[in-house]
Amino acid sequence: MSSTSSRSPRQGFHSKGFLEGINILHDEIELAVRWQRPSILLAALQTQPQQTLAQRALEKKLSAVGLAVQQITPQTNATDLILQMCRTPRREKTVFFVSQLANVNQLTHGAIYRALNLHREHLVEQKICVVFWLTSTEAAQLPHAAPDFWAFRHRVVEFAPPRGSRRPPIPSEIFVWQSNLPVDEKARAEYETQLNALTPQAEIKTRLALTLGLLQLNWQLHHLEHFSKHLQGFAQLVKKEPSYLGWLDNLNGLKAFSADERQSAWRHFEQARTFDPANSVFVINSAISAHSLGKNQAAIRLAKQAAQDDPQNLEVWKTLGWLYLSMDRSQDAVKTLEAALGNAPNQLGLRLALAGAYLKNNQPEACRAQLAEIHRLGLPRDLLQEACLEILQGHAERALKKLRAAYQSKALGAGQILQNPNLRALVSLQVLSETTQP
Repeated sequence: MSSTSSRSPRQGFHSKGFLEGINILHDEIELAVRWQRPSILLAALQTQPQQTLAQRALEKKLSAVGLAVQQITPQTNATDLILQMCRTPRREKTVFFVSQLANVNQLTHGAIYRALNLHREHLVEQKICVVFWLTSTEAAQLPHAAPDFWAFRHRVVEFAPPRGSRRPPIPSEIFVWQSNLPVDEKARAEYETQLNALTPQAEIKTRLALTLGLLQLNWQLHHLEHFSKHLQGFAQLVKKEPSYLGWLDNLNGLKAFSADERQSAWRHFEQARTFDPANSVFVINSAISAHSLGKNQAAIRLAKQAAQDDPQNLEVWKTLGWLYLSMDRSQDAVKTLEAALGNAPNQLGLRLALAGAYLKNNQPEACRAQLAEIHRLGLPRDLLQEACLEILQGHAERALKKLRAAYQSKALGAGQILQNPNLRALVSLQVLSETTQP
């Protein structure tokens, strides 16, 4: 079968509403089963939560006509998905659902897509009925990454995004703070002790600075109740020291974001900038908030402004790189993180982010070289950084087991795992959530 490289990647797409898309997939499968022929369908939805809803809806319709659904999730040690389908008994009454291709394909350096290309003909010979559930990013990559498999598809149904759904998932730890504090319970307890030890005569700016540090640690440790409690105290103190009004709006923006009030969060971050336009923390957090609302041009403009105003702030540069990755602009992410690394060659978080960006940008050799350099430098790393490193090396299962063990031993909290930007760039939230189950 010839490659489809000359065709537009979007040729054959049909943008459909949710119910219409489900009905199209159902009808295609029902006809294929009736006439004993294969059906290779691709369903493109923007996000994995939307995929889950669509899978449930289609499975319900298929079970009503006597068809069973078997989920197939790629694994790093089982990359030949087509072989798994062909070995399944009662294939004639089974519809396969395949999802999460891109994650494991990156971790296996392209093995998933190579196997699809090599064994695509078995789907036809064995009369397999299968739906490949793709995110919009995966659907755009597949024609180029697996062109021979793409040529064998029978239909691609692109589900139109529901109204108001252009809201990318944002890990809360991506927001930037002014200080680089050790994120652990010991540090939080020390700040609490120092704050409680202050006498009534203590300078209000000293009290505000300690409260701000405590707020930061409560946010980063995901103690949102404590965060809200100390925010109330901070607000009372600011009435006596208005120079901290910008910080109060920044903190209120975080609180609104944690409640999924994204428009309110955006207004608070923008208000913070009016108090101190040159404060790179306020500017970069406003950029993140803009991205959360789908305002991507504003987000990049603000993030670039923050990097220009505070070029030595590595967190700002890392966040700009993350924003590019979240917008599927991996080449820009690589350029940004490479430039930042030139100023901080021993910053492990930056190197991990860059290795992940290389992987997203289909530069596996550059990724491996970056990992080798990390090992050569022997940089100390925490549990989360160790997990990222193992995932990038292709040991995802081992890394996830360690994260689960760390959660069960209370060495890490659920929020620290689920809201870590580097982990979220490498592994889906659905997979990470499994490490925090009781």
